[in-house]
Amino acid sequence: MATASGANPLSLGASSLQAWDAIQLGRSTADVPDGPSGLQTLALQGSWRAVAERTKAYKEAPVDDFLIGAAWHIFALTKLRQYGSAADEIAALGPFDSPEFMQDGPRGPSSKVPFALRWLEAELPYFLGKPKDAMERMYGLLEHCRLELDGCQSGANAQPSGNPEEESVSNSQLAQLWNRRQQMVVAVLANQHIRAREYMVALRWLGWLLERRKGDLQLLSRIGYVQLVLGDLRAAAASFQDVIKAVAAAGPAAKPADRRLLRRNQGLLLFAEQDYKGAEAEFDAVLRENPEDCVAANNASVCRMYACNLVGAVQSLEAALQAQPQSFLQETVLLNLCSMYELSSSTASTESKRRLTAWASKGPEDFDLSIFRPV
Repeated sequence: MATASGANPLSLGASSLQAWDAIQLGRSTADVPDGPSGLQTLALQGSWRAVAERTKAYKEAPVDDFLIGAAWHIFALTKLRQYGSAADEIAALGPFDSPEFMQDGPRGPSSKVPFALRWLEAELPYFLGKPKDAMERMYGLLEHCRLELDGCQSGANAQPSGNPEEESVSNSQLAQLWNRRQQMVVAVLANQHIRAREYMVALRWLGWLLERRKGDLQLLSRIGYVQLVLGDLRAAAASFQDVIKAVAAAGPAAKPADRRLLRRNQGLLLFAEQDYKGAEAEFDAVLRENPEDCVAANNASVCRMYACNLVGAVQSLEAALQAQPQSFLQETVLLNLCSMYELSSSTASTESKRRLTAWASKGPEDFDLSIFRPV
């Protein structure tokens, strides 16, 4: 990739090379209490080894705590990318419809198995390199949600899996819960079909979601993004135009985030039309309003790179990451930054990549350090 006219390959000063060392991403497990609240605290700060350690004895607990502990432990193993171990733990639990996992309640027999465990069982094959198995299991989970939702709506016995505290809620509240879960599963299925390049199937599922989330501008924009991937710029522009109309109809009451979404959509459309300068201006405008928008920062940097301004691309993404480390510590952002470093053969960029790698290794334990190719 050529650099901007008159610019030398990346020549970063010592202060820039030392910038990563000054940003602290350390985690602390000291004084984190035991129990569910402590596990949530550890999870939020990315201390997944501590979560796995605290829950490794889950098999010794009574069945209710046993299942909750299993969910936490298997979730931690998954976040730590120990997928084989996580799959073994799930297999050792046995069938989720086993009598030992059933209970009698006010609404009759119901399962004690947390929904999170069912979700993990469905997703794990994908991480094990078996995307077809993962999709099949996710469709099975979708059917499970549909049956639970039908039971709630018909007034039949039903209750949220693995949450006895919710036994007293009404069927209508349970229906809302299972409806949300059903939509979550459909969103994952849409993403799985996108990864499999089955875009038309993905669009049908996204349309299914839109029927249930009328006016969801993020979802409508997502449909436009898939249409861009398909190369159908006219359809994408029409989807984005629907977003514009919705924001315009809201008038002064429109949310700032929705107005920024308009610019992000326009930036993507301009990028697809190879107007990289125009796209860069749209993403920069988003950043001026919200400096924590990592998607806009990443996209603006990519626009600069495609406009043959590699130096500006690196500098802008570095500055954004150093200014908002907690918001920007994401694998896609750092992968792009590393790729830009590699496009330059300068010694300074190689050293920057080493320091960036060392810095990111101090972050959440589920961060995928494999994106940092050997330097």
